[in-house]
Amino acid sequence: MLKQYHVFFKSILWILGVTFLFLLRQGFSTLHFINTLFLVSIFFFCIYAFKWVVDRGAFYTFEYSWQKTKRYVLFFLPKYWTAKDVKDKQNDYDEATGEKIFHSFEEFYEYKQSKRWLDINQLLASTLILLALTFALSFTII
Repeated sequence: MLKQYHVFFKSILWILGVTFLFLLRQGFSTLHFINTLFLVSIFFFCIYAFKWVVDRGAFYTFEYSWQKTKRYVLFFLPKYWTAKDVKDKQNDYDEATGEKIFHSFEEFYEYKQSKRWLDINQLLASTLILLALTFALSFTII
């Protein structure tokens, strides 16, 4: 059972490791530990929450339109005049960056869904548990 939650425990260990790294510079006390753990947990929560929102597709339409128009200046004037005529849309790559150009939103959506994090819920849960722990510890110590 614990094997399926290895990302959860790794996230907690990383957050604690970063907390102890900061405590090495400040000096260790219980109050410093709780404050630093709270701040590090909030930082990781913000990162994971933003990634969760991105994985849910909040910016897909903007990213797709940017990917389609980054070859152009002012959305109609090409950045470069190329002799390359795109007839094979499956193998169309940007000459400047080498990235694949997706010609339909469905292709772009499938690509983005294949790149999303599968364990993001465990990562968010680990930060929420550490935040709840720091709240409980702060009320018992203060």
